[in-house]
Amino acid sequence: MGRLTEDMTRLCGEIVTLRGARGGFVRDLRQDVASLRVRFRRTEMAEKSKEERLSDLFELKKAVSAMKSGFRRSHARMARETQRGRRSFVADLKKRTAALLHEYALDLRGAHRAWFGPSQAELQALAAAERRAAEAHIKAEEERKALAAAERRAAEAHIKAEEERKALAAAERRTAEVHIKAEEERKARKKAEQPRAAKLQTEAETPAPLGPKPRSSGKKRR
Repeated sequence: MGRLTEDMTRLCGEIVTLRGARGGFVRDLRQDVASLRVRFRRTEMAEKSKEERLSDLFELKKAVSAMKSGFRRSHARMARETQRGRRSFVADLKKRTAALLHEYALDLRGAHRAWFGPSQAELQALAAAERRAAEAHIKAEEERKALAAAERRAAEAHIKAEEERKALAAAERRTAEVHIKAEEERKARKKAEQPRAAKLQTEAETPAPLGPKPRSSGKKRR
């Protein structure tokens, strides 16, 4: 038994039950009214005065009016609840029906595709998707090659910069060696010139003899 059959069965049972309850209430009310009328004729109410009977009738009318108002409120509340239940049931039924129709449509479409093959629109869509995938692959390959070329150029630039740095370091090292060698030569010359300078200073400080300078015999040595 499906959900719809169960809901309809329950709703029908509630309607029958409420109808029976209303019928029983009306019967009971008729019996109560008849009993009141009989007692009114046979009991002490017949002995009451007109004012008392009118007062009792007024109270009875008020009670009946209040009971009718209660019935109307209960009926309106029940109608609202029933309406909300029907709306919810219809909305759920529409939703489930739409889902079933969609499932059936997909099933029929799959069966049609399996029997007759894909449609022209599906073939075009598949070809367009494959073309877009191929273009995306080609673009990705080009980007990968461009990235590899950029990395290669960066590596070459790094190698060239490293070679230039090494050449600069070698030139600086040669310059330092030349400077050290020149400094060593200067120190050697200065060290070699120190005895001569000391000798010249000693000769300069020694007083010359007072007599005539002896003449040198023979030729001057070269």
